Amino acid sequence: MRTDINRPIQMASRNAQKCGAGRRCLGWGEVRDALCFTMPDSENWKLLLSVYAKHPDTALNLAEQFHILKEFLQQGTKGIPKVIAELDEAIKALHPHTEFYKLGEKMYQQRIAGKLKPKHEHKLRDLGVKF
Repeated sequence: MRTDINRPIQMASRNAQKCGAGRRCLGWGEVRDALCFTMPDSENWKLLLSVYAKHPDTALNLAEQFHILKEFLQQGTKGIPKVIAELDEAIKALHPHTEFYKLGEKMYQQRIAGKLKPKHEHKLRDLGVKF
């Protein structure tokens, strides 16, 4: 586990509240309970974005992206589709940096090499993967 990246998330998870009705929830790694983050809380933002401490240029680029999203939202309802499109792109761009992506790549490589275990093959079929 890379502590430089996971530490802020682990710290934020300690500060998180259990989810209530109608709230979006997140969970990571060893944290088994679903966790809610009240993102307007500046401490959660500081913890989650602290991974940029050693990357000032990247931090600046991210701040610029947030500013663009803010400008779109200031356009009112006509800006909302732009914000959604930008957030969708950000979510897609984060995917390769997740364990989901790594696991998918590993299973893909096992499948094409003929080394995928039957129990994993059944699980993938249960998840809707066709091969």
